[in-house]
Amino acid sequence: MCGIFGVFGKTGANELLKISQILKHRGPDDEGFCTLPELKHFSGPDTIKELALPSINGNFEGAFGYRRLSIIDLSQKGHQPMERDGYAVVFNGEIYNFMDVRADLEKLGDSFSSTGDTEVLLRAYIKWGERCVDHFNGMWSFAIWDPKRRIIFASRDRFGVKPFIYFHDGKYFAFASEQKALINFSRVPKEPVIEDAKRYLVWGMQNFSEDGMFRGIKRLLPSHNLIFNIDTGEMKTYEYWKIEPNIERAFYDERMAKKYFEKFRELFTDAVRLRLISDVKVGTALSGGVDSSSVVYTVNELMKKQKIASIGDVQYTFSAVYGNYRADESKWIDIVAKDTHVKSLKVVPSYEDLAEKIETLAYIHDEPFDSTSTYAQYCVMNLVKNNGVTVT
Repeated sequence: MCGIFGVFGKTGANELLKISQILKHRGPDDEGFCTLPELKHFSGPDTIKELALPSINGNFEGAFGYRRLSIIDLSQKGHQPMERDGYAVVFNGEIYNFMDVRADLEKLGDSFSSTGDTEVLLRAYIKWGERCVDHFNGMWSFAIWDPKRRIIFASRDRFGVKPFIYFHDGKYFAFASEQKALINFSRVPKEPVIEDAKRYLVWGMQNFSEDGMFRGIKRLLPSHNLIFNIDTGEMKTYEYWKIEPNIERAFYDERMAKKYFEKFRELFTDAVRLRLISDVKVGTALSGGVDSSSVVYTVNELMKKQKIASIGDVQYTFSAVYGNYRADESKWIDIVAKDTHVKSLKVVPSYEDLAEKIETLAYIHDEPFDSTSTYAQYCVMNLVKNNGVTVT
């Protein structure tokens, strides 16, 4: 998890530094800034010192900012905003098939100076433009400064795993990973949408539409790209991908069922394998249900075939359990753990702790949530962090 933000339409060092600090919890490992449209790179208090960048100060027409959680290519070569050939990018997420995309680009004549996926993403855009997303298997939100078209091009992954929140008023454009960061840009309204608040408080309904919780703030929807022209102030979004369901009626066929099963297992195994590519330790969240248990077993099978550096000698699993409460799934967690010989780590969420942490949880989550399962996940992620694991 990283934090990205940017603006075009007048900003300054103090504003950018404040927003960067708000997003620090998303990326404590590094910090960076660059100006737009003329690219000049600056540091903040948390920037890697070896980069020897000048401290950010003054006012700018536009800028990108970044908070890094290092996962792939832990060196300073992974610093963002990253610039190549006059293009610049801020990127939150992971391109799981980046090594395959990199190989394709190298065949077309591109060369690389880093080993991570950020440079691959940027080179892919330089080569293929907006259709670069067709080549990606991953989760992402990113913004790219394109100096030839004088646009900011942004994209969100197919299922909206990574957030991209923005504001546009006809000339001014700003974006961030979180609403609480975005509303700290000077020209972004800080007026909550009362209708949404009422709907949530009365009916418990959440807002999954394009509109955010504050007036004028919007979410870039899953499977959508965004283009902002800095000269005209015009902005557009469009859908680049959608599922085409098979709605044909058919009778059950045992032979075809086996074929579909094998295809699913092949895709599922490959998806798990790709997510284990990391330069930091990876663990598995295990609820005891079918999905997470399948992930644990698949990781276990992959470990039998080859050494997985991000896992190590033993797979770590992380679970929320509830003692004698009827929803407790410890029985199934223990069966999986015993069968796969993982190191099973558990946490017991409590209502006393929830009462103490509720304001922190609300601040981190950024929007109303409709279930205390959010708190259970918060407890599991704290357990992950406290055991030296970065990715689950």
